Amino acid sequence: MGEKQQWSNDHLKCLLETCIEEINTVGRKGLSLHKDSWNKLGKVLKEKFGLDLTQKQMKNAYDNLKAKYVGWVYLKNKTSNI
Repeated sequence: MGEKQQWSNDHLKCLLETCIEEINTVGRKGLSLHKDSWNKLGKVLKEKFGLDLTQKQMKNAYDNLKAKYVGWVYLKNKTSNI
């Protein structure tokens, strides 16, 4: 099996910006992006950073960030801090 991809802040920023752009443009099917959207994201990451990633690697990073956000929102609402 391949090594786990190490994501820098710049990589994550690019991933999120491209995902947001795709969601705003084409929408989502279920809980994830369309296959074409993942292909576009892969091309963008390859052009900007030279990363050759699989759809699974990109989806895992996206899902991981989404889970962290959900946890953060839960804790924020639980503590009533802004």
